[in-house]
Amino acid sequence: MSTPDRVSLRPAAESDGDFLRALFASTRERELAFLGAAAQAPFLDLQFKAQRESYRRSYPQATDAIIEVGGAAAGHLCVDRAGAGLHLIDIALLPEYRGRGIGTALLRALLAEAAQGKGQLTLSVAASNPAQSLYERLGFKTVGSDGVYLFQTAGGDG
Repeated sequence: MSTPDRVSLRPAAESDGDFLRALFASTRERELAFLGAAAQAPFLDLQFKAQRESYRRSYPQATDAIIEVGGAAAGHLCVDRAGAGLHLIDIALLPEYRGRGIGTALLRALLAEAAQGKGQLTLSVAASNPAQSLYERLGFKTVGSDGVYLFQTAGGDG
Protein backbone atom coordinates (compact mmCIF):
# COMPACT_ATOMS: atom_id res chain seq x y z
CA MET A 1 0.00 0.00 0.00
CA SER A 2 1.51 3.33 -1.05
CA THR A 3 0.31 6.87 -0.27
CA PRO A 4 1.55 10.49 -0.47
CA ASP A 5 4.75 11.69 1.20
CA ARG A 6 6.62 8.39 0.65
CA VAL A 7 4.31 6.56 3.03
CA SER A 8 4.79 2.85 3.57
CA LEU A 9 3.66 0.17 5.98
CA ARG A 10 5.78 -2.37 7.79
CA PRO A 11 4.78 -5.03 10.31
CA ALA A 12 4.75 -3.79 13.90
CA ALA A 13 7.38 -5.46 16.09
CA GLU A 14 7.88 -5.80 19.83
CA SER A 15 10.59 -3.13 19.54
CA ASP A 16 7.87 -0.64 18.49
CA GLY A 17 6.33 -0.66 21.97
CA ASP A 18 7.70 2.73 23.08
CA PHE A 19 6.66 4.35 19.81
CA LEU A 20 3.16 2.87 19.99
CA ARG A 21 2.75 4.02 23.59
CA ALA A 22 3.84 7.57 22.67
CA LEU A 23 1.45 7.54 19.71
CA PHE A 24 -1.37 6.33 21.97
CA ALA A 25 -0.61 9.16 24.42
CA SER A 26 -0.69 11.72 21.58
CA THR A 27 -4.23 10.65 20.72
CA ARG A 28 -5.42 11.00 24.32
CA GLU A 29 -4.08 14.44 25.25
CA ARG A 30 -7.45 16.19 25.10
CA GLU A 31 -9.35 13.64 27.15
CA LEU A 32 -6.62 13.35 29.81
CA ALA A 33 -6.08 17.07 30.34
CA PHE A 34 -8.09 16.85 33.58
CA LEU A 35 -5.48 14.56 35.16
CA GLY A 36 -2.39 16.02 36.75
CA ALA A 37 0.92 15.24 35.06
CA ALA A 38 1.88 12.73 37.75
CA ALA A 39 -1.33 10.72 37.24
CA GLN A 40 -1.25 10.74 33.44
CA ALA A 41 1.70 8.38 32.86
CA PRO A 42 0.42 5.46 34.96
CA PHE A 43 -3.10 5.90 33.61
CA LEU A 44 -1.83 5.96 30.00
CA ASP A 45 0.31 2.87 30.61
CA LEU A 46 -2.69 0.98 31.95
CA GLN A 47 -4.96 2.10 29.11
CA PHE A 48 -2.34 1.39 26.44
CA LYS A 49 -1.71 -2.14 27.71
CA ALA A 50 -5.45 -2.81 27.96
CA GLN A 51 -6.01 -1.60 24.40
CA ARG A 52 -3.19 -3.70 22.95
CA GLU A 53 -4.38 -6.81 24.80
CA SER A 54 -7.96 -6.22 23.70
CA TYR A 55 -6.85 -5.97 20.05
CA ARG A 56 -4.83 -9.19 20.31
CA ARG A 57 -7.65 -11.07 22.00
CA SER A 58 -10.50 -9.77 19.80
CA TYR A 59 -8.63 -9.80 16.47
CA PRO A 60 -5.93 -12.49 16.63
CA GLN A 61 -5.44 -12.52 12.84
CA ALA A 62 -5.27 -8.74 12.39
CA THR A 63 -2.51 -7.04 10.41
CA ASP A 64 -0.66 -4.75 12.83
CA ALA A 65 1.46 -2.21 10.95
CA ILE A 66 3.60 0.84 11.56
CA ILE A 67 2.94 3.70 9.15
CA GLU A 68 6.25 5.18 8.02
CA VAL A 69 6.81 8.48 6.24
CA GLY A 70 10.19 8.74 4.59
CA GLY A 71 11.39 5.82 6.74
CA ALA A 72 10.34 7.42 10.05
CA ALA A 73 7.61 5.91 12.24
CA ALA A 74 4.59 8.17 11.90
CA GLY A 75 1.60 6.11 12.94
CA HIS A 76 -0.20 2.82 13.39
CA LEU A 77 -2.66 0.87 11.24
CA CYS A 78 -4.38 -2.27 12.44
CA VAL A 79 -6.85 -4.09 10.18
CA ASP A 80 -8.74 -7.35 10.57
CA ARG A 81 -9.31 -9.16 7.29
CA ALA A 82 -10.55 -12.44 8.78
CA GLY A 83 -14.30 -11.84 8.39
CA ALA A 84 -16.64 -11.17 5.53
CA GLY A 85 -15.36 -7.61 5.20
CA LEU A 86 -12.46 -5.53 6.45
CA HIS A 87 -12.54 -4.08 9.94
CA LEU A 88 -10.39 -1.07 10.74
CA ILE A 89 -9.32 -1.61 14.32
CA ASP A 90 -7.00 1.36 14.68
CA ILE A 91 -5.52 4.16 12.62
CA ALA A 92 -3.50 6.87 14.31
CA LEU A 93 -0.83 9.36 13.29
CA LEU A 94 1.53 11.46 15.35
CA PRO A 95 0.35 15.10 15.46
CA GLU A 96 3.00 16.33 13.01
CA TYR A 97 1.72 13.90 10.35
CA ARG A 98 -1.99 14.68 10.72
CA GLY A 99 -3.76 16.76 8.10
CA ARG A 100 -1.37 15.78 5.29
CA GLY A 101 -3.66 13.33 3.48
CA ILE A 102 -1.92 10.23 4.85
CA GLY A 103 -4.94 8.90 6.74
CA THR A 104 -7.23 9.69 3.82
CA ALA A 105 -4.98 7.80 1.40
CA LEU A 106 -4.73 4.79 3.69
CA LEU A 107 -8.50 4.70 4.17
CA ARG A 108 -9.08 4.99 0.43
CA ALA A 109 -6.70 2.09 -0.13
CA LEU A 110 -8.65 0.01 2.40
CA LEU A 111 -11.95 0.96 0.73
CA ALA A 112 -10.48 -0.12 -2.63
CA GLU A 113 -9.33 -3.39 -1.09
CA ALA A 114 -12.80 -3.98 0.34
CA ALA A 115 -14.34 -3.26 -3.07
CA GLN A 116 -12.14 -5.99 -4.60
CA GLY A 117 -14.29 -8.66 -3.01
CA LYS A 118 -14.41 -8.11 0.71
CA GLY A 119 -17.54 -5.93 0.52
CA GLN A 120 -17.48 -3.46 3.38
CA LEU A 121 -15.00 -1.64 5.56
CA THR A 122 -16.23 -1.23 9.13
CA LEU A 123 -14.88 0.69 12.09
CA SER A 124 -15.86 2.12 15.44
CA VAL A 125 -15.02 5.68 16.42
CA ALA A 126 -15.54 7.60 19.63
CA ALA A 127 -18.44 10.01 19.16
CA SER A 128 -16.13 12.85 20.23
CA ASN A 129 -13.29 11.94 17.82
CA PRO A 130 -12.57 14.66 15.23
CA ALA A 131 -11.76 11.92 12.66
CA GLN A 132 -15.50 11.42 12.29
CA SER A 133 -15.62 14.19 9.69
CA LEU A 134 -12.98 12.37 7.62
CA TYR A 135 -14.98 9.15 7.78
CA GLU A 136 -18.12 10.99 6.66
CA ARG A 137 -16.27 12.58 3.72
CA LEU A 138 -15.15 9.10 2.64
CA GLY A 139 -18.71 7.78 2.69
CA PHE A 140 -18.90 6.01 6.04
CA LYS A 141 -22.39 5.79 7.52
CA THR A 142 -23.23 5.27 11.17
CA VAL A 143 -25.10 1.98 11.59
CA GLY A 144 -25.19 1.84 15.39
CA SER A 145 -23.86 3.19 18.65
CA ASP A 146 -23.25 2.07 22.20
CA GLY A 147 -23.43 5.62 23.55
CA VAL A 148 -19.66 6.09 23.47
CA TYR A 149 -18.66 4.69 20.08
CA LEU A 150 -20.30 5.01 16.70
CA PHE A 151 -20.20 1.91 14.52
CA GLN A 152 -19.68 2.83 10.88
CA THR A 153 -19.48 1.11 7.55
CA ALA A 154 -18.61 2.04 3.96
CA GLY A 155 -18.34 0.17 0.69
CA GLY A 156 -20.35 -2.79 -0.48
CA ASP A 157 -24.00 -2.19 0.29
CA GLY A 158 -23.06 -0.14 3.40
